[in-house]
Amino acid sequence: MCLSSHLPGHAVPRFAAALGVSAFILSLSAAAQSAPEPKETIREGYAVHQSIDVGGRIADQTGSLPMYDTLVNLHSGPRIFQQTLEMHAVPKSPHFFLYDSLLATNMGYGGDPENSTVLRMSKGNIYDFQGMFRRDRQYFDYDLLGNPLIPAGVTSNGYTFPQVQHAPHLFNTVRRMTDTNLNLYPVAKVSFRAGYSQNINQGPSYSSLHNGSEAQFLQNWRNSTDTWLGAVDWKPFPRTLLTLQENISHYKGDTSYQLAPPFMQLPNGAGPVTLDNQDLGLSPWHQFDRRYQLWRDAICNQIGEALFLRLLGARLEPGRRAAFPKRRHETEFSAP
Repeated sequence: MCLSSHLPGHAVPRFAAALGVSAFILSLSAAAQSAPEPKETIREGYAVHQSIDVGGRIADQTGSLPMYDTLVNLHSGPRIFQQTLEMHAVPKSPHFFLYDSLLATNMGYGGDPENSTVLRMSKGNIYDFQGMFRRDRQYFDYDLLGNPLIPAGVTSNGYTFPQVQHAPHLFNTVRRMTDTNLNLYPVAKVSFRAGYSQNINQGPSYSSLHNGSEAQFLQNWRNSTDTWLGAVDWKPFPRTLLTLQENISHYKGDTSYQLAPPFMQLPNGAGPVTLDNQDLGLSPWHQFDRRYQLWRDAICNQIGEALFLRLLGARLEPGRRAAFPKRRHETEFSAP
């Protein structure tokens, strides 16, 4: 009665409702604290914890599909969003001899442009292994970038210029990265480490050349890098670590070029052709061989010119000197 005399008429129901909600929350909290914890799953001598998040995507886009793939690139279909498996050996219980602890996670499999896998294993003080795999797809198709925007039906000297319907610099590449690391006797005074990493980037792409012509290339990417690691760690004193480490890297580039449509056709029907580009359509080895010939000819010309000028200077009369030419094939002599 005293409470209602000091509060407005509409405040009493609100206060009562607040007390009811508070009592309900306290009862739930007490029930949660009194509920027994779920028993741990023990299988084959391991305490196992695992979870999986499975679902799907329903994508509905309007407008330019190439631009959607360039910016988002998420499509409909089932997915494994997240999966985790964790195992730890139970003390004094028989288990598999290869590992005491194991952790495996997976993410993004089923069609997403990015996915990954992580694996970690260890066996007491004997070894510690870590591995990771990552994959991502890079897609780009903005059709206005570098597009000459030629209208339909443009003709010059009997040749009808084709329209470019996609991005002249379109690319659709996939990068795969693998990293592994093994540590033997990690807590011993002398431990050993070995690792291997691989990075591969491959896929089709388009490129162009503006050198007196408008040539478009189909550029097949295939570049890879392999890295090996070996190390010995010595811990002679507490908080002191001496390391001898060796790294070896190997790079391999297999990217090649060839003419890409739309092709230019000659009036007599011959083709495909382009202007001012002699290396198109050649294999990577033939392209390298041609560049080697150009470099060899240039170097030989420079050496021959230097020898000619040296012999010419030696034949001059004593007391005369030769001024080296500022331009090729022009020699000026001056007397003192």
